[in-house]
Amino acid sequence: MAGRDPLAPLSTLVDVVFALIVTFALFSAVVTGLHLFGKADGAQLFSFSDHVCVEAESFMASVGEDDAPAEPLAKPGSSLQTSGTMFCTQNPSWAMQWAASVGSILSMMLLIGACLLARRVIRAARRDGIFTAVPAKLTRTLGWFLIAMAFIAPVGTDIGNGIFMASAAAPVLELAWTMEVTSIGGPDWTPLILGICALTFSRVMYRGAALQDDVALTI
Repeated sequence: MAGRDPLAPLSTLVDVVFALIVTFALFSAVVTGLHLFGKADGAQLFSFSDHVCVEAESFMASVGEDDAPAEPLAKPGSSLQTSGTMFCTQNPSWAMQWAASVGSILSMMLLIGACLLARRVIRAARRDGIFTAVPAKLTRTLGWFLIAMAFIAPVGTDIGNGIFMASAAAPVLELAWTMEVTSIGGPDWTPLILGICALTFSRVMYRGAALQDDVALTI
């Protein structure tokens, strides 16, 4: 029992998540490439599809039958759903598909980065010990990365959605791609909480490393 690796459960979890993400990323790249070159028209991955819809957080229009607008609210090939907040486009351009997918792609890339950092923390802790300077520093870096991830991913999603909706909306609406970024939205709470926990644990690791140095000096 004493010889068991205390980091084994966490290491296994990180390795499994990392393997799944990498596999999905490779699969996504292949399917997306086939779709963009017209080889997988029926496939739908992220927002790479023949019919893409994006819901606005900062815009709402009245599109009911009783108060139909005098001018179309969407460009030809696009439509504004009855909720008044969702723009849909049939056969969107590559640029519109990329814009609608940027949030999901960015989140996946950031998650890969977080897994790589976590693997470095585990390797350093196994090599030097948990309560040493190197793994403590890497854990702090991981914490700040996760906190940044909590804000970068939502902002990226808002920018992509804003670009898509500005491309789908009719000129009469005068929608700019920045409209979603200026809307009030919260961070992604999961990486934010994990990042705060990582920063807290890094301080504990630094304190443990300092105590070990004090003990070593007294012996």
